[in-house]
Amino acid sequence: MRNIYISILFFAVFALLSCKNSDDDVVIPPTTMMPNHPRILWGTDEEQAIKTAIAVPNSWQKKVHDFISAECDKFMNLPPKERVLTGVRLLEVSREMKRRIIYLSYMYRVTNDQKYRDRAVLEMNAACNFSDWNPTHFLDVAEMSLGIGIGYDWLYNTLPDSTRTKIVSAIRTKGIDPSYNSSYNSVFLNSTSNWNLVCHSGIMTAAVATLEKESDCQKVISRATTYMPTALAAYGPDGTYPEGYGYWIYGTSFAVVGIATLQHLYGKKYDTQLLPTYFMKTPYYFENMIGSSGGCYSFGDTPLSTTVSPPMFWFAKKLNDPSLLWIEKNYLNTTISNLDAFMPMLLIWASNYDTNSISEPVKKSFFGTGEAPIALLRTSWNNIDAISMAFKGGTMTTSHSHMDVGSFLFDVGTTRWAMDYGADDYTKLEANGNPWDMSQSSFRWTVFRYNNLVHNTLAFDAAKQIVSGKATITKNSDQNSNFMYAVADLSPVYNGQVVSAQRGVAIVNGKYGLIRDEIVNLPSKSTILGWNMLTKGVPAIQQSSQSILLTQGTQKLTLKVVSPAIGVTMKTWSTVAPNSYEASNAGTYMVGFEITLPAGTTTNVSVQLIPAGNESFIGADDKILSNWGQ
Repeated sequence: MRNIYISILFFAVFALLSCKNSDDDVVIPPTTMMPNHPRILWGTDEEQAIKTAIAVPNSWQKKVHDFISAECDKFMNLPPKERVLTGVRLLEVSREMKRRIIYLSYMYRVTNDQKYRDRAVLEMNAACNFSDWNPTHFLDVAEMSLGIGIGYDWLYNTLPDSTRTKIVSAIRTKGIDPSYNSSYNSVFLNSTSNWNLVCHSGIMTAAVATLEKESDCQKVISRATTYMPTALAAYGPDGTYPEGYGYWIYGTSFAVVGIATLQHLYGKKYDTQLLPTYFMKTPYYFENMIGSSGGCYSFGDTPLSTTVSPPMFWFAKKLNDPSLLWIEKNYLNTTISNLDAFMPMLLIWASNYDTNSISEPVKKSFFGTGEAPIALLRTSWNNIDAISMAFKGGTMTTSHSHMDVGSFLFDVGTTRWAMDYGADDYTKLEANGNPWDMSQSSFRWTVFRYNNLVHNTLAFDAAKQIVSGKATITKNSDQNSNFMYAVADLSPVYNGQVVSAQRGVAIVNGKYGLIRDEIVNLPSKSTILGWNMLTKGVPAIQQSSQSILLTQGTQKLTLKVVSPAIGVTMKTWSTVAPNSYEASNAGTYMVGFEITLPAGTTTNVSVQLIPAGNESFIGADDKILSNWGQ
């Protein structure tokens, strides 16, 4: 009887490991037990493909592996992290521990070097000894849980029972259990923001890693797959992400790890909930969020730095579209400096990709609607003189938004001329007010970087935009037009300040930028229109020609007002923030002009952004917005 039982058990395990769907995803058979470890993202049978790829000299795969290896060697000389909060957050500690554990666990699996396993265990033990993982700021818990869960799963077969017991207990009591406490989970449970994706994916992945009974996991999986679609809906209808470039990386990375974990276990079982069509369009949005300068379009609370993005490798594989890695390969061809914990996932998701064979994207523009409408335009993906432009509508009530409705960013070649500061330091702001209150008179809009007086948009009588308003992009050009444009109705965000405000932006014949505003003023009073552009270009006002010459190194660009022909006062404004707790903004300039709008009048404003050497291509640019595209 015992031999028969062993035979049945052997057959069940063999069937488990060999049962694949059409996408080669492991499928759990009908049993109450979870599959053998490792079960998160890649199984033992998938290790060889990575080992083969990283053995190829000068390959991007070896470069990524060597980077992870070097980082792991640095960890060896550092003490384990301690439970030290920065303001209200343990997030910095959670992220670093997550990174260390995932890197070290990956290195052990591909090298079998015991030192990596031992150091990973040291980090996990240190985290398990914390009194808690700071559930009052639940992102900290989610990131810690995911990191330890992956380390536990990837190293499971090397861990003594006592360590397994300790880790499972910690994830249960410090991660999973607090996630069911309404005092902590209300901020993420059914949220539309990145918190939803990070927290549900983090806790779900940790549960899948550490809970051996499928029935135990299903409770957490069911909750995640029920509520994650709320946040995924923010990508609708065409892939645009309202929280911007930086939070796209954050939320989407966790979403992809959670989705990939479920696909590895269950095949396509949860695809209906977690892979809506618009989510699979979002990598095209993200790819276009990098300008020709190489900088991201840093609307809202976005950091200015750019680097390789792990989820793009998952999307490229799933969509069978290597062109999604056109920009990613540029990062891989330079010195890798990305400290993202998910760097090993590049190898898990795309170890067989040859970046040398990746062709450039076909389309040169992206137009997105949804919560944060956006137009992303470029003349080329590979020309060193390419011009690119971003233009956004939207609202200020979206998480991490600024008063930047109607703002544009503008690149020529590798130089960014019209820029955005991105985020200020959360911890410093929180020590002086509540930067998360989005109401009209809140502290948030007193922050220098956050209101419309320092974005590349309009201000009327130096008033702030109306928080309750939302601007839509009303029309745009064909994908590869010689007159690439988008037009937005900004009237709702200036309600009560003017009757209407329309703005169009364009790249004309691939040679220069055009911004046109059509303003109908209130019948009761005159109004001062302020037209702003933030830049690193050193300005020289040329009032007689209604222009400002901007200089960055050897590069020059002229900002020229072509209409109205008179009554325009060219100006610069200080970029020094009024409070010591705000960023210094050194090396930047606010340039533009003011126009007095008489009561009840319509004023058309056209501004050209002319790169030096392209002056001979300039047109009259007097066509009204309703005729653009005709």
